Amino acid sequence: GGSLDAALDDFFDAFATLADTPTSASARQEVVLQGEALGKAFADVADRLATARRDADVQVRSTLEQINELTGRIASLNQQLSGTSASTPEGVHLRDEVNRAVEQLSGFIGINAIERETGGFDIDFASGRPLVIGERAYAVSAVEDGQALARIQAGGVDVTTLVSTGSLGGVLNVRDQLLPDYAARLDQVAFDVVREVNTLHQSGFDAAGDPGVAFFQPVALAGAASTMAMNPLLTAAGGASLVAASATSGVAGDTSVARGLAALRDQPITNGGSASATEAWGQLVYRVGRDRAASRAGENTQSEVLRQLQNLQDGVSGVSLDEEAADMLRFQRGYEANARFFTMVDQVLDTLIAMVR
Repeated sequence: GGSLDAALDDFFDAFATLADTPTSASARQEVVLQGEALGKAFADVADRLATARRDADVQVRSTLEQINELTGRIASLNQQLSGTSASTPEGVHLRDEVNRAVEQLSGFIGINAIERETGGFDIDFASGRPLVIGERAYAVSAVEDGQALARIQAGGVDVTTLVSTGSLGGVLNVRDQLLPDYAARLDQVAFDVVREVNTLHQSGFDAAGDPGVAFFQPVALAGAASTMAMNPLLTAAGGASLVAASATSGVAGDTSVARGLAALRDQPITNGGSASATEAWGQLVYRVGRDRAASRAGENTQSEVLRQLQNLQDGVSGVSLDEEAADMLRFQRGYEANARFFTMVDQVLDTLIAMVR
């Protein structure tokens, strides 16, 4: 209620006021001011979406650096494991460390990990692209595309579209799918508003009885929200007199164009003639909220699946607190029995020595 929808309401309210007071210079000036405010509101939302996309791109680059760091560590551990017996304390420690590193890597990106006989791992991703083979790590790199966004390359091949899981896959989905879709829907609303307002405004006549000019500067569909702006003729000094309110030149009191512009508030002018501008904005906000709710639900489901898998894993290789407590109790009882035995031996020896004396 306080974002783009509020700016749309204020814009159409200004034309409604002009329809009631067509001779008011201040009413015409208010129309111009609200037109400028509407353009800035569209640009502000478009800028926030663009900023969110740039932030997602920064996350992509940061994640690639972390992936390369982990694959380098795994390759180093593979090398150390190849010269260490798995039965030694050092070998056990190295195995635990490489397992943790592989687990962390799998959180960033979907991988296939094959355990080596020596205890390390060979790892690939994106339909067979290697990340770690034996003691060698294969780095993934970020290469900028025409929009200055990072594309993921492995071995000189673009594999961005093949990365769909892990936190990297999630960020790529936001950057390359969700945010561009939101921006395109916003551009459609801005484009349709500019088209409809200009068409109706140019069909009328201004305060001097001259034909109306374009209210907004014409825009292309792509980037319409970020480039939406008033016609400079209307924002120049005295330009408010060019605001068209009448459908007939020289007819006092005719405000049919101003009323028509005010009525655009409720007209299905966008989304293929299925929604008003305010309704289309509400649909966009709903889509964002729906996507957010779906992602949270998916996160909760996957977290539960992960928890169950970790429980199964711990059942095989983890430490049982109950078993450890039982062992501690058994060791304690054994220590106490030994202590009592040696105390008894000491007492017997003391008794024998006293008898000899």
